[in-house]
Amino acid sequence: GPGSYTGVRIAMTIAKVFCSMTNKPLYTLPTMLLYAGMEECRVVLDARGKRVYTCAYKNGKAVEEERVEYIADLENTVRDEKIIGDGHLFGKDTYYPNMAQNFLLLKDEWQKAENVHLVVPEYLKSSDAYNINK
Repeated sequence: GPGSYTGVRIAMTIAKVFCSMTNKPLYTLPTMLLYAGMEECRVVLDARGKRVYTCAYKNGKAVEEERVEYIADLENTVRDEKIIGDGHLFGKDTYYPNMAQNFLLLKDEWQKAENVHLVVPEYLKSSDAYNINK
């Protein structure tokens, strides 16, 4: 069946059509920032293939670049950090925040799309389906 990349594209299309038909604005917000909210933490999300999407945050701001990292290369870094997301990958508790609450707390970070038809998802890594023959 369709994977997460397809799901993101479908959700983006639905949002764009809805905003176009209702003349409502479309706002974007990075996914990992939505996980972090206003916490001082590291967001860790399973990227498969022994890798994670990760970024550290403080008070609603990234303190480093979002990136894809091998789990083994990140293990020492996460030892003393609060992990939001897939902490079980590092032997820590798995904690998922209240996304609706974080969305409202981060209102100052919302980016209004000038043209909803030009909004596209931003991926940190390409779909494995596209890499089969490479």
